[in-house]
Amino acid sequence: MKEEILEELRQEVLEVKSKIKQHNLKVNRINELLLDSKVKEFARLIDFDGRDVYNKRFSMESTIERLYPKYLMKIGSKETNKIYVYLGAFSKDSYKRISEKSKNIDHCKYWDIEGEFSIDIPINHCRAFEESNTVIKTQGYDSESEYYKIQREFFTEAVEKSQESAKRLLLSKYRRKR
Repeated sequence: MKEEILEELRQEVLEVKSKIKQHNLKVNRINELLLDSKVKEFARLIDFDGRDVYNKRFSMESTIERLYPKYLMKIGSKETNKIYVYLGAFSKDSYKRISEKSKNIDHCKYWDIEGEFSIDIPINHCRAFEESNTVIKTQGYDSESEYYKIQREFFTEAVEKSQESAKRLLLSKYRRKR
């Protein structure tokens, strides 16, 4: 993805962090004030019991996870790092995944981790596609949930460190399809 998009996401994460920090400062001040007997009496008179006032926790990972999906639409297919998750082999007669050993394979499906788009590659072009791109083969049969897990890891690492670091993380953690 373009660095500008990643920087935009980083800035939004920092804004969320700042808002949570400001909220927590206010909550702490309210709790300090409620220690004063006159403030406590005032709070009781206006039916304020303080139960709705609590500190929020900031988690970089969950904030990125919540924010990054809206940036996916800003990333064009030509702007990605060309890292794909292999979703399986399919026949032209069915939308269901079939065995890689089947003689009825028409195409293979790949999902770019930086976009909300998958691509179907005819079986006779798969080897060339896999040689010119980074393709991760997931474990098990539930490739979609693995895809989202890998995507979250990529964006979290890219925001916290860099896209290069995110690529290295994925390549060290997951098996490449050959």
